[in-house]
Amino acid sequence: MMLKAASLYYSVFFLLIVGVFCYLILNSYTFFLRMDDYYDMQDRMLLNNQSAVAYAEQYYSDLDNQSEKIFFSDYNIKTRFIKRKWGYFEKLEINSIFKKDTLSQCFLTGKKQISNMPALYLRNNNENLNLSGNTFINGDIYIPELGIKNIEINSCGVNNFSRSRHNGKIYTSKKNLPRVNEVNLEYSENWIYSKIENFKHNEILNSFRNVTKVVLVEGYLRNYIIKGNIIIKSNDTLHIDSSTYLEDVILDAPKVVFHSNFRGNAQVFAKNGVVLENNTKLKYPSIIVSKSDETSELIFNNQSSFSGLIYFQTLGLSQVDRNTLIIEENATIEGNIYCEGNLFLKGKVLGSVFTSSLQYKNNEFGYENLICGGEIFSNPQEKKNFFFQLDYLENFNSSQALLLKQI
Repeated sequence: MMLKAASLYYSVFFLLIVGVFCYLILNSYTFFLRMDDYYDMQDRMLLNNQSAVAYAEQYYSDLDNQSEKIFFSDYNIKTRFIKRKWGYFEKLEINSIFKKDTLSQCFLTGKKQISNMPALYLRNNNENLNLSGNTFINGDIYIPELGIKNIEINSCGVNNFSRSRHNGKIYTSKKNLPRVNEVNLEYSENWIYSKIENFKHNEILNSFRNVTKVVLVEGYLRNYIIKGNIIIKSNDTLHIDSSTYLEDVILDAPKVVFHSNFRGNAQVFAKNGVVLENNTKLKYPSIIVSKSDETSELIFNNQSSFSGLIYFQTLGLSQVDRNTLIIEENATIEGNIYCEGNLFLKGKVLGSVFTSSLQYKNNEFGYENLICGGEIFSNPQEKKNFFFQLDYLENFNSSQALLLKQI
């Protein structure tokens, strides 16, 4: 009897172990099925999000500030597009949503440059376009009807009249520069304000999915790393030291000076001017906007470089002489320049230049409508998906969006 009871005990125990084992196998199978479904849905959401990015590039202008689409009806994945201003740019957030799961990407966007953007558009002031020294312009140009005149100026270096200084078609410009939509800095309705000394660490980061931080700085910005959804505001001239690194931020100050050897990118709104000292690099995609009824100067010193868009506006032709844009020898601008003012071009532009006036001065004289040693190369083929432009209201308008970078 004792033997039978023990056998029954062992049998029940064995069946219990088998039951637990079968339960674990069933649970594991169910778990792996669920995980397989989960990863399959993640792949579908990723595919959906990639399709949404391609759709946004093609039909960006059709999107409202907040839009919803369904690209694959079988999956029932909703795609939500959210557009918000960020300085000159717009922030585009793309969310692929399935039940409680969301896959997101965020981009800075601008207007893609049209393929026939000219190398130079000089306002028609009834004077020749004068070229001297090693000047060369590659691309179509819009200039006064008197055309191009090669002249010899000793301070411009070697003059070779047998060498062509322009390659491209020539068109007659108008009395005014083509009109553009104004670029204004708009603060969002919700933002958090703080003085920079209130931050405990020298690294200040803020995601574009968070509320914008407005950071007040007076004087010099040294030994900081500042990235993301941040506006750096100053009520006086703002000096950016080379020990500071900026990425995707906005600078709002009367004047901004980038000190020698600075590296970074930013959108700069400065009504009284911007200075890039020697060997400064303001990287893609950067913006400089200067609008004022006062005197304003944008200066790009020797070995400095800038990649993006420059918008230099005045309040009318009568005030053009108040604006001065100087691109020194060995300085390089990669992108587009719109200058309602006097442009002194000694360096190189890879992109397009729209300007009210071209000026040159040496120790003895000042010259109008003259480029002395400067170079302009319009829309290089390898940069066709790189350049972005202003919102022109006529002639050179672009209807296609460009996703500049993921943020």
